[in-house]
Amino acid sequence: SSGNVWVTNKYAPSNNGSVTELSASGAILSPTGGYTAGNIDYPEALAFDAGGNLWIANYANASVTRNQTSAQNFGGGGLSFPVSIAIDGSGDVWTANFGNGSVTELGPDGSPISGSGGYTAGGLDGPASIEIDVDSHAWVANYYGDSVTELDASGAAVSGSPYTGGGLSG
Repeated sequence: SSGNVWVTNKYAPSNNGSVTELSASGAILSPTGGYTAGNIDYPEALAFDAGGNLWIANYANASVTRNQTSAQNFGGGGLSFPVSIAIDGSGDVWTANFGNGSVTELGPDGSPISGSGGYTAGGLDGPASIEIDVDSHAWVANYYGDSVTELDASGAAVSGSPYTGGGLSG
């Protein structure tokens, strides 16, 4: 909401990755080496919730970091090499897990909502990206499946999912 730009640095050379903040004019606002608190480990993607909290998908340690007043790290719910992250209208955090072909849902407090294996319905096959629509449905691009999977707010596949064709390709 401040107009700043945030970038994940998966392979920052001095540590296991970091996050950089820039002003709208491109001035660096983060410290030298970027932000690293909260057990950031090869950050792959980030998203902000309605409260302005930054959520980071950590590929290497299968976790999600929330940076607010103090950084916190969360696991469980099937997290396995998360590569994309999105926040729904209820503040729940969703990740596309490339490692085990699943989607994880965490509550706004970081507690797992999806089971220990995550959501696996609807032909998930190498989930590579995730977005949430106005109905709190998760739309997941499947890298290997040349398809898109739609999950409802409870993590169940929507009838007809996965969707194929139209040039969809991993």
